[in-house]
Parts: sequence; C-alpha cells; structure tokens
Amino acid sequence: MIVQMIYHSDIQIVMGWKAVKEKYKIGHVVAVYQGEGICIGSSYVHNLITINFDGKITRVSSLWSNSDPYITQLRVDEATGELKRLVQMPDEFGEVFPVYTYKNGRIFKKWCETYGWPHVTTDGFVMYENTYFKNRDKAIKACKEDSKAGLKMYYRDFKEMIRDNNRNFKLRTRHLISEFYYFILSLFA
Repeated sequence: MIVQMIYHSDIQIVMGWKAVKEKYKIGHVVAVYQGEGICIGSSYVHNLITINFDGKITRVSSLWSNSDPYITQLRVDEATGELKRLVQMPDEFGEVFPVYTYKNGRIFKKWCETYGWPHVTTDGFVMYENTYFKNRDKAIKACKEDSKAGLKMYYRDFKEMIRDNNRNFKLRTRHLISEFYYFILSLFA
C-alpha cells in the first residue's frame, strides 16, 4: 500500500475521506469541499451529509432518511469519537496515477486511483470531466479557455456597470440641479 499525501500551499491537506467511505461501505460520492468538510452526496446534491475535520456531523439533509444505516452508525461513531479518528487518519491508496487540473490560472498535478467522474483525487476532490485531465496539455488548454471566458464575462459586466453608473450619474445630476434651483427659488419666496 502506498500512503499518498499531496501538499500544496493553495490546497488544504485532507485525510480520512477514504477511511470514512470504506468503513461505512458508502456507495454515494464521498469528497472534500473546502469550507464544508467531508461530504457524502450524489450527482445532484453534494452535501447530503457533511462531516467536519473534527469528526462532527454538521449537516444531514432532509432529503436523506434518518432511519438510514449510514446516519445511525455515523451518529454512534460521532458520539464515541470513532468518526473523529477516521477523519483524522491518513488514507492509504494502491497504485495511483497523475491527473491535472487548474485553478486561478495555474496548473496542478494531483493523483488518483481511478480517473474521472464520479471518482475523487487522493486529496478528496471530485474529478469533473471538464476540469480534470490525464494530459497536462489538455489542462493548460482548458485553463486558458476558462480564463478567457471569465475575462469576457467580467469585461461585459464591467461595461454594463459603467453604462448603468453613467445613467445614474446623469439622473442624480439632474435631480441635484433641480433641487438646487428649488432652493434658490425658496430664498426669494
């Protein structure tokens, strides 16, 4: 068994997502979402159940049945501290393969046991088909296209904001001049 840990300054180091998935034999997607924790979910709702990195269940969706064995066992293990132990233990992986993704104009190399949706990287992030690639060059191309699309979108928003602000400026200027005129008139009333 290879113990694989990925370190990067922009990515939180995560352990235990795989241990949780394997212990409870969870068939749903188990992944890490920054700001939330380890989430158990589906293709449609990523956080039917959320477990923080202290081993506490912070969310159980009303879409999930409270009589489900996952919920019952998770709550028991939360109370005994077993869930905290699982969440904080290093995950073990078999043979891993490199995958590439991008964020904020930079390319990142990550690792996975099985490539593609709905699988996750060794650090627990879901590999969406349009953001994870086996080939670094494809990741670079997607990164450039995504950045270009973002630039176009925000440029369009910026132009609309300037246009709207100009309209507001003209309208408020007219109101100011009118009110000033009324004030002058009131001085001679």
